[in-house]
This record gives sequence, structure tokens and C-alpha cells, in this order.
Amino acid sequence: MANSGLEDLLNHSVGYTFIGLLLGLIFYGFVLAQTVYYFHNYPKDPLCIQALVVFLWSLDTARTCCGLHYLWVCLVTSHSNVSGTAQFTTTAIAEHFLATWIIVVVQLFYVYSCWRFMDQQRHRNILTVTMVALALLCFCTVIIHSPVNQYHCIVSHSAGGLGTPRNG
Repeated sequence: MANSGLEDLLNHSVGYTFIGLLLGLIFYGFVLAQTVYYFHNYPKDPLCIQALVVFLWSLDTARTCCGLHYLWVCLVTSHSNVSGTAQFTTTAIAEHFLATWIIVVVQLFYVYSCWRFMDQQRHRNILTVTMVALALLCFCTVIIHSPVNQYHCIVSHSAGGLGTPRNG
């Protein structure tokens, strides 16, 4: 019963990471299937659209690999090191940024599609500028609240930069 607190800590940190990554791998399988389906059924699409699909697929592949590496570090490299599970690795931060880039690229492509379909509408430019501004605002918000900034706040706080850390 002495390890109950340790087991709870690991179950709530690494367990959630494992479940999230497992679901992410399932969705990555869907993305891979959609990519193969797209290239099989739409081979005559413009080259720029095909390049966008390849670009997004490669970003998602890199993001998935970063997630797998982070889980490897948590489960294998930091196997008996509890403090190792609380550290951000470079690949965990890279996964966050890759996911953010995927989201903003897809949102901006959606804005472009809406702009094309509103060919003769009078509010075309106002709506397009608003949608682009909101997509970029979301992107900037995610970048500002990234794990890198949180990590630097934790490091500077523990080093005495923001006050003295609490013990316990």
C-alpha cells in the first residue's frame, strides 16, 4: 500500500498519455486510409491540391512519430524515474507544434474554399478576412500557450525567477 500514491501518479500521467496516443494511432490509420483513397480515386486533381494532401499527411506522420517517441521516453527510458515522466521532451514539444500547424493549414484551406465558392457575394472579402483573422488568432493563442512557454515558466519559477518554490 506504500506505492499507492506512486501508482496513482503514474496511472494519471503515463496512462492518459498511452490512451491518448492509442486513439491518435487509430485516427492516424483513418488519415492514412483517406490519403490512399484520395490518390486512388482522384488522380487528376490539380498538383497543388495533391501536394497539400502529401504535406498534411507528412506532418501528421511526423506528429505521430513524435508522440510515439515521447511515450517511449516515458515508459522505457524513464522507466523507474518518476520525475522523468513530468519532463517535456523535444519531441513532445515538436508534436504540439506539428499538430498546431496541421490545424492552421486545414483551416486556411477551408477559408480558401469558402472564398472560392462565394464568387459573386458582396460580403466575400469581409467574411474571408474575418475567418483568416480568427484562424491566425487561434494559431497564435496555441503557440503562446505552448508547452515550451509553460516549461520555461516552471523552470524559472523553480529557479527562483518568479518567487520561491513551495516544498512538498
